[in-house]
Amino acid sequence: MKTIYKYPLRIQGHQILELPKDQAQILHVGEQNGSITVWAIINTEQEEMESHNVWIYGTGHDIEDAEKLKHLGTVQMRDGLVWHVFLQVIP
Repeated sequence: MKTIYKYPLRIQGHQILELPKDQAQILHVGEQNGSITVWAIINTEQEEMESHNVWIYGTGHDIEDAEKLKHLGTVQMRDGLVWHVFLQVIP
């Protein structure tokens, strides 16, 4: 069954996000209740999970290996800070 799930992220440079293997479609990245949140359509029947590196960079920050990253979205927080969220599948 396909369902929309949300995944709150910590505002830090790097973290791991576990999503169903080959089954997640990222819909949106935005701010909710002071947190950066990713919404994705997932297949709830897919038991095998896949680890993804999530990188969060502020405007003006250096980005290492940018060519290996997929931009998910840019989030402007209520406090005025702007964060850029990237995803990379862990090989």
